[in-house]
Amino acid sequence: MSTLPYISGLTNKNIFLVEPVEPYAEKTLRDEKTTNIRGIIYSPKGTYLAYRTDKKAEVVRCSDWSVTTTVEGNIKDMLFSPLDNYFMVWEMFAMTKDDPQGKPNLHILKSTNGEKVGSFVQKYQTGWEPKWTSDEKLCAMLVNGTIYIYEDCKFDRYVKNVQMEKLKAFSVSPSAAPNYYFSIFTLGKSGQPSFWRVYKYPSFK
Repeated sequence: MSTLPYISGLTNKNIFLVEPVEPYAEKTLRDEKTTNIRGIIYSPKGTYLAYRTDKKAEVVRCSDWSVTTTVEGNIKDMLFSPLDNYFMVWEMFAMTKDDPQGKPNLHILKSTNGEKVGSFVQKYQTGWEPKWTSDEKLCAMLVNGTIYIYEDCKFDRYVKNVQMEKLKAFSVSPSAAPNYYFSIFTLGKSGQPSFWRVYKYPSFK
């Protein structure tokens, strides 16, 4: 984390940083040479700052403002995991004549070096974000009405999937291990109530 907790901002020309102590010195992190900057975020613990353009997303370490991760593509959204260890990006899903099934458009990378640890097809931007427990032990995502849960950041195979009729959304509690709770929203049929139900992992009964 940087020695001073810089305040950052985005204009139509640059990303700037301001020291929150007198004389409130301002510096430029990225100038107009970096075109079409669409958004910036800090990681939850302040270790990293990330920004995205029409062509890439970059992760910058706040201690020395060096680039740790670059992801090429027209990134539309981005997110850090709770402990800052992982950086996630989402691109528009697209199918082409040469690739009628479409390519994975949700990518999970290590923040420190950009190593890709998982890629998935997530067609819709609404609800694209993977949900993490606060210790990053569990990561879950909702794809086509099914929740897929992964443990220990091993994204080659899920350890549990949850299917319920008209499952539309879910969230993960920030509680400490081993008390992991999932709340799941199911939409009611015509004239019937909808429900938010809470389950203690790993039971969903």
